[in-house]
Amino acid sequence: MINHDEFIDYIDNLIPSKIEIMLKEEMESCDSIFDLINVQERARNLTIKHILSSSHFWMKASCVDSTGHRSEIYWCDKCNIRCSAFEHVNHLSLISKVKDNLPTYTIHNKYLMFTCNEVLNMVTPGNDKSCFTCGIPEKGLTEDCALPHV
Repeated sequence: MINHDEFIDYIDNLIPSKIEIMLKEEMESCDSIFDLINVQERARNLTIKHILSSSHFWMKASCVDSTGHRSEIYWCDKCNIRCSAFEHVNHLSLISKVKDNLPTYTIHNKYLMFTCNEVLNMVTPGNDKSCFTCGIPEKGLTEDCALPHV
């Protein structure tokens, strides 16, 4: 299982210096803790888009759940994982739709944590178990994932 806090540390250490410089300037004009959280979240999202999401082959898809509710998602045509069509400006309130076809959150409303090749490397031959919600293989499950009942 992947630890969310370890991933946050990992992604924070990957923020490109160009983005860091731009965001430092923004941080100087922040009036509240919420403004700082927004800047930090934006840096994480930009980093995830640049390093992880861009490695996938995203297609927009429409899915229908068991209650008939239709929603739009992103699906990687190569590794079969699914991401949300929404991305957060921060975890506290503001949510917007993905505009650049590079989603940053899984269907579980957690950060996308793997490149396409990393997901493909998690697949064990002969074992096609994966989360029925987000599609991540068994080796990459998070606390929000659930394997289908067999």
